[in-house]
Amino acid sequence: CLELQQRLPLGTRKGGGWGWLRLPPDRNPRDNTIFFAYGDDLPQQALIVADDPLLGTLLKLAATPAPQLLNQSAQVTTLADLQRLELNGVALLLWQGSSSPTAELQATLTQFVNDGGILLTLPDADGKTSPWPGLTWGDLEKAPEKQIFPVAHWERTEGPLADTIHGESLALASLQIRQRRPPQGDGEILAEFSDGSPLLLRLQVGRGQVLALATLPTESWSDLAEGPVLVPMLQRLWWDGGRRLAPPAQAWCGEAVATSADPRPLNGEGSGVVFPWHAGLYQDGDNWLALNRPPAEDSREVLSQAELRSLMGDLRLTVLEDNSQNGDRLQTEIWRALLLMVLLGLLGEAWLTAPAPLSHSPAPTRRQAKPAREANHG
Repeated sequence: CLELQQRLPLGTRKGGGWGWLRLPPDRNPRDNTIFFAYGDDLPQQALIVADDPLLGTLLKLAATPAPQLLNQSAQVTTLADLQRLELNGVALLLWQGSSSPTAELQATLTQFVNDGGILLTLPDADGKTSPWPGLTWGDLEKAPEKQIFPVAHWERTEGPLADTIHGESLALASLQIRQRRPPQGDGEILAEFSDGSPLLLRLQVGRGQVLALATLPTESWSDLAEGPVLVPMLQRLWWDGGRRLAPPAQAWCGEAVATSADPRPLNGEGSGVVFPWHAGLYQDGDNWLALNRPPAEDSREVLSQAELRSLMGDLRLTVLEDNSQNGDRLQTEIWRALLLMVLLGLLGEAWLTAPAPLSHSPAPTRRQAKPAREANHG
């Protein structure tokens, strides 16, 4: 599988738009086109509630590393001020501490998450309560001197800790975590320590998420403040929370999509395009929506012999399979034969292209004249 990332500059173009990418024709033209649509570049806003002002500043820096470039802004506030703020334009809410919200604020938080907002909670050194019902913190644990709590496993295929598009993993294995309060609740563990305690816990609530992190980005707790893990994690949470602020632009065929009216096809695959069952581009009022084939339609399923025979019914069927103990034996034998042929070819090429041997004939020797004998005169 090859993944490519290509940036298409829009120049001076403003507002939303749509388009498609198409491969050359083949036997199945229906999987050759992928459609895309995008909306206006909306500003992203985050709110940070922190008992410690210094910690609130650190979280703000980690959440907005390039505010102008990424069109993001973050505001550090207190619990009292949060009750007077509107969450309609907020994508991400960071909550540090064990302060409990009022009943009115709890209803606001519930509505915020149900609508697709992201709530990330962090512990403190004093309390075990959290702003979300059913989510608490465990006991405060400190690693022995000159030791850490190593991170052993984390979800690398999806979520805020997933690998990059190039297959590189986040640096969780090298985190130096010296203090922790493991979150406790009925959720999905996205990362855990070597002893099985959760580092990051996620609860799916409505269209949004509630997450709990077991440590803090301060020197006495961990080295999260250095950024290689915390910054990309927060940016991915930005992305998830920001989707609630804009109408849907991407969806899969057949899934339920919230639309304001009956979408009109703009560029479908042939005639008779029906929303939401056919891939293509649709106009929903002033917005555009791109529908694409679900990934499951392109996945190749492997059937067992029993499943194959049940599908064929009474039809006579002959199945060829490798009965060797090792399923890779046939493939190994083929590669061994090919490798032997390559080696023989290389030896033959070396023999044919070898230079002829040089002949070494002895060099001629100079004959020396024998000295004349002196006459003996008696």
